[in-house]
Amino acid sequence: MNRESELRSESEMYNLMLKEELDNKNKQLAVIVEKLKFYEAKEDNVKTDELINVFRKENEELKKRNLSLTRSIRQKDSVAKDLERKLDSLEDLLEDIQNSDL
Repeated sequence: MNRESELRSESEMYNLMLKEELDNKNKQLAVIVEKLKFYEAKEDNVKTDELINVFRKENEELKKRNLSLTRSIRQKDSVAKDLERKLDSLEDLLEDIQNSDL
């Protein structure tokens, strides 16, 4: 009986030691998982920052294009108004010429 008690005691001690080791490994694993989550979040932030930079560049290019198109429209509008004034002037001149022939 005494030997059985000793074996049981050794077995309990060994089981306790294994449980402590398992607990330590679980704590280490939890730390590793948290680090992975942190690095994944950091990587996502880097990707997000890269996308933001790409969108900013595209936005700047679109602003430049918009400004260029606005200038072009204004120039064409100005030319159209100038041509309209010249046409009006020529029509007035033609009318004056026709009236003077009478």
